[in-house]
Amino acid sequence: MAGSTAITSLTDTNVTTVALLNTYLGETDTTDAKTAAVNAAIGYVRAFCGRTFGSARYRGWYRLEGETKFLFEDRPITAINRLASGTQDALSVCLTNSTAKNATVSVLEDRLRIHTWDPTNAGLTEDALYADYPKVSDFVAGIAAATTLNTWTVSCLVDGDAYSLRPRTPQDVLNATIHLELPDDEVSVASVDEDAGIAYLGYRVRGWVYADYSAGYGNVPADLQQAATEIAAAILKSEPVNLNVQSERIGDYQYSVASGQAGETGILAGFTSRLEPYRKFRL
Repeated sequence: MAGSTAITSLTDTNVTTVALLNTYLGETDTTDAKTAAVNAAIGYVRAFCGRTFGSARYRGWYRLEGETKFLFEDRPITAINRLASGTQDALSVCLTNSTAKNATVSVLEDRLRIHTWDPTNAGLTEDALYADYPKVSDFVAGIAAATTLNTWTVSCLVDGDAYSLRPRTPQDVLNATIHLELPDDEVSVASVDEDAGIAYLGYRVRGWVYADYSAGYGNVPADLQQAATEIAAAILKSEPVNLNVQSERIGDYQYSVASGQAGETGILAGFTSRLEPYRKFRL
């Protein structure tokens, strides 16, 4: 599976602030120690949950094994733009060149990556960004334009959004044709649990599934914000702790907190169950 990637700028929101910490403590002063504690708490919450808490549009490929529901990595779901199963050949690519010794094309999250090696360039990696070539058909001329070697044979078989190309590891294209793939059939969705991030499918789906969806929070949930604020307070009141990973230094104050592994001990142990509902799913 490839997993989801934000393709729009993530509108992020901090899960707590110094102002919230002061309200919780019944204080009004702003100090470097409080700022450092708040930043350490935010870093800890994000590390434990594996996510930020803003909203964005995501796209990704997954492989299902006959499931009747689809679990989105990011939630809550605010829109399902597309859910499609299977693949179809969309772009054929070949480099016909007698001097090159090697040539590969790989499909990444935001670009096609072309690697060639020949006596003149001796190993060259060049990228064709989807931002520059947003449609699959744009690569017919775009691959040659984006690379040093220009003896490419590229054909568009099915046009579509370049961002929805299925990720591929480097494929040999030197005097050999490969086919890059787009999603195929739309998946029937019977119902959606937006908060849980689950789409219940109209039938059993097996194989590759492409998801294009929007998810995230316009406002941080109150219980998550409260937990993050209490973490900041616990860090502030403790001796500077060192549980190994996430650290924050402001002025003379430095705090380090753990990355959110199971079985934590110390001042953060009591918060893991409250943060658990907000962890990012990994499919």
